[in-house]
Amino acid sequence: MWEGVKLLMERLPDRHPEQEYLKKEFHRYEAGWQGEKRLHAKMVEFHWGEPYELLWDVGLKLGDWKVQIDGLLVTERCVIVISSKNISGKIHFDAVTSEFYRFNNEGEKMVMEDPQVQLAKHIRFLELWLKQRKIPHPPIDGVVVFTPRHCEFIAKPTDKHICKTYQA
Repeated sequence: MWEGVKLLMERLPDRHPEQEYLKKEFHRYEAGWQGEKRLHAKMVEFHWGEPYELLWDVGLKLGDWKVQIDGLLVTERCVIVISSKNISGKIHFDAVTSEFYRFNNEGEKMVMEDPQVQLAKHIRFLELWLKQRKIPHPPIDGVVVFTPRHCEFIAKPTDKHICKTYQA
């Protein structure tokens, strides 16, 4: 799909009103893909003391509900949903307002969707997907992994699994 967007951008006149939007979206996609590649490379170093499978870019659907899970770590004892986020800057998880935001290098605040919400949805989806197929499974948990080289946690929940790539 993104190759098609790239081709469309090349064909549009430079001053076309959608050119800037497409550039931003393509940049976000490219940044996310680069972050996922960094996470994949780091996970090569991962050695669990028991048999496991690491599955990447898992697409599943329940009726009209479709999800794309960045990664799944599957063992006999647990299943871990891995959510990769390529968000740089100063990262804030506000416990009082339940908001997630970041400050970029210019100091601009950007409120964003809390990655914990998406992770919770993916965990719930996977539990329903497995239940619907009567597939027995161990407990399911999740982790949000921030992949950019330049991000700083200013505030994050202590009761959630949130880390940087090098901590995964």
